[in-house]
Amino acid sequence: MRNLWALLVACCLSLAAANVLAQDVLTKGMVGGTVTDAAGAAVPGARIVVTGQTGERTGTTNENGIFRVENLEPGTYTVRVEQTGFKSAVASNITVNVGRESTLNLKLEPGEITATVDVTAAVGGIDQQSTDRSEPQ
Repeated sequence: MRNLWALLVACCLSLAAANVLAQDVLTKGMVGGTVTDAAGAAVPGARIVVTGQTGERTGTTNENGIFRVENLEPGTYTVRVEQTGFKSAVASNITVNVGRESTLNLKLEPGEITATVDVTAAVGGIDQQSTDRSEPQ
C-alpha cells in the first residue's frame, strides 16, 4: 500500500511539472545561438547575460560555443557575451516572441573583457508561421 501511495504522489508531481513546462512554452520565448572567435572557432564557457525590462538571465556556451537562455518574457532584450581573453560583445534590441527562439551568432574579438564590441544588427524572432520567403527591401 505504501508503494502505491508513493507512486500516486510521484505521478501527480510529474503531471504538475509537465503542466508548468507547457505553460512556459506557450507564454515565453528564448534567445540562442553560437559564439565564435575571430577565426570562426567555437568559444566554450562564455558567459551569456540577457537583460530586459523584467530583469537579467544568464547562461553559458557549451563545448561547441552554443547557448540557449529560455523562459524569457516577450519583449526587447540586450545580450552580452563575456569570456576571458576576449572583448565583450553586445547585441541590442533583440526581440523575443512567445514560443520562438531569437537566434544570434556572435563573434568575439581578442582583447580585454572590459572592452566591448557592439553588434548593431538587431535580430527579431523568426515567424515560423509565415510562408513569405521574399527578401526584405
